[in-house]
Amino acid sequence: MDGRAHPEGGRRTNQGHAIGSWDGDVLVVDTTLFEDHRSGNTRGLQSGPQKHVIERYQLNDDGTRILIELVLEDPEFLAEPFTINMEWDYAPSLELIRFGCETEQARRFTFQ
Repeated sequence: MDGRAHPEGGRRTNQGHAIGSWDGDVLVVDTTLFEDHRSGNTRGLQSGPQKHVIERYQLNDDGTRILIELVLEDPEFLAEPFTINMEWDYAPSLELIRFGCETEQARRFTFQ
């Protein structure tokens, strides 16, 4: 969010490298530098180092929903970009359900 670009020759991971910026009132998250991953595009579809994800987050007019657009490009494994649109409701009356985190399981997803 401080204006830096993706690092040249940066480390590739299964989570990639994300940078954020504002486009008016829309938060834009740009993620690249993904590593090859056997199920990186979910549901068993491989992903490659050319994978690029752009997410756009915006509140609706009355502030009760977040409107989300996600565009996934991965020319090695997808014939065309894949776009997902979602809406998340603001639900302050719902209780957050906590869950335990197994340390060994979590290590799979952290930098070593």
